[in-house]
Amino acid sequence: MRKGYNKVIFVGQIENSPELRRTPQGVAIGAFSLYVPKSRAQEEHVLVDVVVFRSLAEEYCPLLTVGRTVLVEGVLAPYRWHKVDDARQRVYEVHATTIRILGE
Repeated sequence: MRKGYNKVIFVGQIENSPELRRTPQGVAIGAFSLYVPKSRAQEEHVLVDVVVFRSLAEEYCPLLTVGRTVLVEGVLAPYRWHKVDDARQRVYEVHATTIRILGE
């Protein structure tokens, strides 16, 4: 049996306006990218794709604007698909469980 622990915490700035949509069943889903500096010098950075669900999406997506600093806590989740040539692709995104707006 494999054992492990999957939890990530990022502090960064909202890179793009969050997109809020609903599934056919009415479940709210929000998505945005987070600009996270690799170091305090901010010379290098990482863009992290974040997905939020249900009430968290409904509550925070309207409040999150480009450039706003937030803390995002969640789990790292793979997103898989097949390309036209049937090659398998995989990227990772953060499924947020907590969002905190930092500063104003």
